[in-house]
Amino acid sequence: MKEAPKRIYPELPNVKTLLEKVKDGDQESFEPVYDFYKGRVKGYVRSRYWQDPASVEDITQEVFLKAFLALKRGSLVPRDNLGGLLIHMARNQMADIRKIKRNLPNAEDGIEASKDDVPELAETNIELGKTLNAISKLPPIERAIVKER
Repeated sequence: MKEAPKRIYPELPNVKTLLEKVKDGDQESFEPVYDFYKGRVKGYVRSRYWQDPASVEDITQEVFLKAFLALKRGSLVPRDNLGGLLIHMARNQMADIRKIKRNLPNAEDGIEASKDDVPELAETNIELGKTLNAISKLPPIERAIVKER
């Protein structure tokens, strides 16, 4: 039985150089990176998770924001395979949102939601995900303080 061929996506030729410039403070160097990889990340999110264009756009932008901030902090090392890393980050972002959605009350719990509530709930989910992510990055002592409150 033949193995399905792996898809090889092109990488931005000078991606490592551009990422180094961003890391050194040149924010405008991130624009070609965003333009090049945006379609791939957005397509991945759309095909794996949401058909709602606004949610797809939100998740896509969140992935690039996290990548940009990680570069600025120095926790993202410039590398040639940025496309794979961004897809991995999108997968993690979607998993976080799914976890949050599982923990939200639903109509069976006595809380009714209408179609009008969906955008607000989605926004709440994204904000909650950001909060949980920020808490997870705190030192253990500070995390314990937050949990006590």
